[in-house]
Amino acid sequence: MFGPRSKPPQIPTHFGGCSSLLQSQCTHASGFQEGTLPVIYLGIPVTAGCLSKLECSNLVEKITGRVHIWATRNLSFAGKVTLINGVIFGVFNYWASIFLLPKTVLEKITSICRNYLWGGTEEHAKIPYISWANTCNTKKHGGLGLKDYTAWNKASITKLAWAAATKKDILWVKWAHGRCIRDKY
Repeated sequence: MFGPRSKPPQIPTHFGGCSSLLQSQCTHASGFQEGTLPVIYLGIPVTAGCLSKLECSNLVEKITGRVHIWATRNLSFAGKVTLINGVIFGVFNYWASIFLLPKTVLEKITSICRNYLWGGTEEHAKIPYISWANTCNTKKHGGLGLKDYTAWNKASITKLAWAAATKKDILWVKWAHGRCIRDKY
């Protein structure tokens, strides 16, 4: 088929293994451009693997930006708790329900929240009155009712795994079973 010195033609491994001619025809016809990962979609990085600390910097910056704005206001302790539970947790939960976030990112978000609660800024300004673990207890058990971000992230990802394991009637679960899981069981 191929001579002793000739090599088989090389097909590029990117763009679905298509030839460069077909690739240029597709991009021209669709008007799209070839990009690289991670792609940002609805504020979330879409990658081929696990998220890195660098890819989560957008999340940390959003939370830090909110705290910078709030630090200029003279809020009560209860007001700070409400902002952490409502706004910061909402931003965090959007990411945590999709990805298992790196430990360093979870620690940084916890640090920002803890420092804002006790000192009014994202930087360490004051020694906390009680431990963060006690702060995260429910009000009924002597805490402030704040969420433990690490535990919440694990629970959210476990919920996704449970949906896939029980074959819930959800589009992404059907796709995962048809594409990835079918050969495993």
